[in-house]
Amino acid sequence: MLSDLKAIAEDIGAKVLGHPVRWDVENLVSGSSKRPDVIIYRDDTGAPIASGEAKRPNTPEGEHPLVASEVDDALHKAQIIGVPIC
Repeated sequence: MLSDLKAIAEDIGAKVLGHPVRWDVENLVSGSSKRPDVIIYRDDTGAPIASGEAKRPNTPEGEHPLVASEVDDALHKAQIIGVPIC
């Protein structure tokens, strides 16, 4: 389950980014019925810094990471949230 990776992702995120991060799973995007699977926030300021989605590999959307419609959707959600990384 995606939420099981939270502690590992927060530890790696802090090491890579150089500051503590908070990894929130399955958030609604305000003003949209769509939701990213993950939003990563700076833990000290609460500012969102990245968003992402996880797809099941046994579905057409999760077949590989470059399904055009899924990439477009992820980029759109990142723009709504105002994060530079998705």
